[in-house]
Amino acid sequence: MSADTQSNGSSIKKLLLTVTVLLIIMSLFIPAEWYKSNMVSELKMGELITGKSGFHSQILPFANELYNDFFVQTGINSALTNYYAPLPVSVDPLEQTFNNISGIFYPFFINLAKMINYHNYMIVYRMALLSFWLPFFCIILVPSLIAGVCRWKRKQYDFSYVSPFLNRRSMKLIGLTVFLVAVSILIPLPVPPVINAVMTLFVIPTSIILMISNLPKQI
Repeated sequence: MSADTQSNGSSIKKLLLTVTVLLIIMSLFIPAEWYKSNMVSELKMGELITGKSGFHSQILPFANELYNDFFVQTGINSALTNYYAPLPVSVDPLEQTFNNISGIFYPFFINLAKMINYHNYMIVYRMALLSFWLPFFCIILVPSLIAGVCRWKRKQYDFSYVSPFLNRRSMKLIGLTVFLVAVSILIPLPVPPVINAVMTLFVIPTSIILMISNLPKQI
């Protein structure tokens, strides 16, 4: 692999990471009520794709338990709820002037606190939803590994072509998929739950088959 190709790959990774971080920071300034309405829509989509029974008996209780452990019991939830309060009215006109100035920013800070609280819940909800797909992923992963090894063994004994290109690209696709799954969990924007399902259940197993089947014939 040439130095130019490595440099281009590194630049793309840095660009993706920079854009992701900037998008996360910028998204924290959107109206909390808008985010809440999209959050409800995302929850309904999750209920639709997983079924009411599994959603209400497994995913939602697990998400609530995670939120309670990570944010309520640790005091993060209450700290965000009470982290900014308007200053009391002062009898000193000069001091009250500064209180009025600080009060201009009160709606922004309240919106930011709500937004972070909502987003904290969505992070643990998306983790809970991802855990719902893990058993199916394991069921698909084992046949994918076996299929990849069988195709690789077959290529060792016939004249089938082993593609280093597919091997490298499959490894990169697996890494990119893991990165995108992490982004879809952390990003404070609505994410259709079917995206993680497709990436987890189809993209990664297919990439594993291609990666293993295109290993060098002699290792």
